[in-house]
Amino acid sequence: MLQKNHRFLFYSENLALGSQLSAALDGLGLLTQECPTDEALPVRFTEMQPQMAFLDFMPHNDDKQLKRSVHQATMLARLFPHIPRVAIGKLSEPGTAIAALRAGVTDFIDPDQKHDFLDAVHRMLLAAGTTSGTPSCQGSILLLGARVGVGTSTLAVHLAGLMQNRLTLAANPGNHGKSITKTSVRPEGIPLSERACLLDLGMPVADCLLYLNMRSDFHFMDAVQNLRRLDNTLLSSALPHNQAGISALALPRTLEQMRDASLADSLALFERLRDYFGLLITDAGGLSNPQFIAGLAQTATHTWVVTDQSVGALVSLADLLDELDEQQFDRSGIRLVVNRYDPRYGMNAAQIADRFKLTLQGTLPDHTLALRNSMNIGKLLIDGKGRDPYVKALQALTHGLLPGPIAPAQSSHWLSEKFAAVRRHTAARRDQRQGQQT
Repeated sequence: MLQKNHRFLFYSENLALGSQLSAALDGLGLLTQECPTDEALPVRFTEMQPQMAFLDFMPHNDDKQLKRSVHQATMLARLFPHIPRVAIGKLSEPGTAIAALRAGVTDFIDPDQKHDFLDAVHRMLLAAGTTSGTPSCQGSILLLGARVGVGTSTLAVHLAGLMQNRLTLAANPGNHGKSITKTSVRPEGIPLSERACLLDLGMPVADCLLYLNMRSDFHFMDAVQNLRRLDNTLLSSALPHNQAGISALALPRTLEQMRDASLADSLALFERLRDYFGLLITDAGGLSNPQFIAGLAQTATHTWVVTDQSVGALVSLADLLDELDEQQFDRSGIRLVVNRYDPRYGMNAAQIADRFKLTLQGTLPDHTLALRNSMNIGKLLIDGKGRDPYVKALQALTHGLLPGPIAPAQSSHWLSEKFAAVRRHTAARRDQRQGQQT
């Protein structure tokens, strides 16, 4: 039995065919029909996160539509290989079917064969439900820095450490109350679904890796170039992890290498990491690519913008928000974090939030000496004893981010629940028959 709230996308200008598909899928979920440009297709795909995509391979008077559909299928197969891609066409046109399958579609279906069509959709949804990355993923947190130097990377590494602790304790309730460094779980034995992944896109390059005392030769561009090969095994072996189990991926030291990374591929990598890891934390402090930042913010579960109370940081914050406005991004979901906060410095946090029409997530105290001392020896404040003011403020900042303990093996929890219900019903019937016989 399938869920009834699936999201389907159909790329075509054929409204009549769209209506036919929508009627056939009635009861399974919502079909959205769009006709985006090739450049916008992966961005919209990332935003909507459908469970299945349909592509128009119906016979046409010219080859233009066929070429476009082939291009779309090839692009989706490269960027989103884990999402079923279904070609809609006529079985009486074998040439079209061959072109679609060569372009990397998952299946070719004739919509006139309604029974076969629904059987195929059911089969692919069930397969996708059992092979997708990590449905137990707790989401993603995007950190935007008003400017370089406001403490975004410091927040990112401490946030990753704190959330990794929570993920591990949630998966190992017997260790509740212990520090992550005292758990019996070996770092290399922690599955990706119980790991926090820190995507280090901030400036200066790879500062988060330095703060976590980690080194890696595998960087963001390597991941983009191996997008189709990224799976649990490759991510587990290629990405470095620390003793707590945090994985990390940073930009290449030579930023010229990033020139070959397209916006679509970069956003697809972000989405792929979300599929596999329990939590994805992205440090984009100082990153100067408004279109990419807007794409990340559109997809992230939580977006925090970090500033301090200095005039320079507040001016840079205004510029950052203006750039997002130019990308037509709705800033209502952005939360404000004021770092190095002291009400004696000038505008208080509530005034800053009101000035920029942002919701205040919280504040972090001015704690430079302790932070610098700890990170200079490759440690985080959360590793120390006692209740440090910065850690206490961070805990308040992150209250409620993880809704509850995760279940590592819930790739088809709704199907498991259905099977469990069937088993209970069968057992009850058996007990009833045995009672009648006695």
